[in-house]
Amino acid sequence: MTKISALSTQDVQSSYLSLDVVQTILDNSGVGLFNVDLRTGVSVVSSTWKTMIGMDPNSSRPPQAEWLKRVHPDDLEKVKEADAALLAGQVDKSKTVFRFRHMEERWIWIQSDAAIVEWTSTGEPARLAGTHTDVTAEMVAKEIAEIRNSEKQLILERSPASTAMFSLDGMLLYCNQVFCDFVGYSSAELSGMPYYRLAKFDSDPVVVGKLLALQADELSEFEFECKFLRKDGSFRTALVSACRTEDQTGHVKLLFQSIDISERIELEHQKDQFLATVSHELRTPLTAILGALAMLEGGSLGEFDDSVLRVVKLANKSADRMNSLVSDLLDLQALQSGEVTYDLLPIDCESLLEEMGQIAQPMLREDQSLVFDVEGGPDLHVKADVKGIVQILENLLSNAIKFSPRDGKIEVTAKQDVSDVVLEVADNGTGVP
Repeated sequence: MTKISALSTQDVQSSYLSLDVVQTILDNSGVGLFNVDLRTGVSVVSSTWKTMIGMDPNSSRPPQAEWLKRVHPDDLEKVKEADAALLAGQVDKSKTVFRFRHMEERWIWIQSDAAIVEWTSTGEPARLAGTHTDVTAEMVAKEIAEIRNSEKQLILERSPASTAMFSLDGMLLYCNQVFCDFVGYSSAELSGMPYYRLAKFDSDPVVVGKLLALQADELSEFEFECKFLRKDGSFRTALVSACRTEDQTGHVKLLFQSIDISERIELEHQKDQFLATVSHELRTPLTAILGALAMLEGGSLGEFDDSVLRVVKLANKSADRMNSLVSDLLDLQALQSGEVTYDLLPIDCESLLEEMGQIAQPMLREDQSLVFDVEGGPDLHVKADVKGIVQILENLLSNAIKFSPRDGKIEVTAKQDVSDVVLEVADNGTGVP
C-alpha cells in the first residue's frame, strides 16, 4: 500500500485549493486527505477519505464528528496524544495506527500521517493536515504471522522431539529444552554454536551431500541417523529429520528434529552379539551330535534292531532341524548387517517340488494330503538361490500344515507368468492367526 507523508506548509495554501490539486493523485492510491481548521474546528476531507470509511462521497455529514465517534475506544487516547504532541510543538509530524469502525459496522485499520501546515500570526497552530491510509490488509497479515509464529513456537517448545533451528551457514538460532537436555548444554551455551560441533556425520558422504543440497535449496527435506557429541564428551545417537523452513520475515532456516535412539541402537547391538554367540556356541556341539548319530545310523558302531534305528533316525532328524535353526539365526544376523550373498542358479521346478515333498512328508498328519503340480513339466526352470528358495518354501509348507484343519489339503504349484515363475503354497485352513 502506498503511503503519503503529511503535507508541508508549501504544499497546502488553503484547504479547498489543496484538496482540488492533490485529489486526482490520491484517488487511485486509496489514500484519504484531511484538513482541519484549528481555529474554527471545521474539517474538510477528500472523497477518497469518505469512500475509505464507507461514506457516500457526496455526503454532507461533518467528518470530524464521524471520525471522533468511530475511532476504537482503546485507540482514541493514543490518537489524541499524537495530536496533542503536534499542537504543543513537541514533534513536527505524527504517525498513528488505529482501529476505525467502518460504515458497514466492521473494524478497519487506518494509518494517520499528520502535521501542522499553517500557523497564526502569533505562532499558534492554525491548520492540521495529512493523510489517512487503509492498512487493514497489512495489519491482518501481521497478526496472522504473529499468531502462526507463536503457535509454531509453542509447538516447538512442547514437542517431545529434540528441536533445533540453524541458519543456512549452520549456526544454531533456537532450540527447545528437549534438545538442551539431549546434548547437555544450556540454551545460552548453544546459541550461535555451529552444528558440526554437535552433529558428527562428517564421515558419511551421503549425509554430507544431502545437507549441502538442503542448504543450496536443491533438497527440501531428508532423514538420517547421526551421533551427537554431548558436553560431557559422550555420544548419543538420534534419528534426525532435517528440512528447510521460513520464519515470519521470510528468512530460510534449517530445522532439525530428532529422536534419541541410543537405547535402541544399544539393544540391537546386544541382540546381534547374543545371536552370534548363541549360534556359534550351538553349532559346535551340534556338529558332534550329528556326527555321532550318523555313525550310529550307518552301522559304524554295530548293528541295531529296527526300534533303536527308528529312535536314532528321529534324533538325527531333530538334530538336523536344530542345525537348520542355527543356520537361520546366522542368516538373520548376516541379513541385518547387509552381508547376505545369493548364488543364483537355474533350478528345475519339478525336482525342487519333489525335494520339498520329501522335506514336508514327516511334518504331515495322517489326515492331511499334500499335492504338487508343475505347469510346464520338466521344462519349467527358475533362477534362484537354492538354499534360500528351499528355506522359504519349507516355512510356507510348515505354516500350511500347522494351521490346516483335519482332512486338510495342501497344494504346491509352480507355473509360468510371462517371464516369471510363480511358486504357490495353498491350503484350506483359516490362515495364520
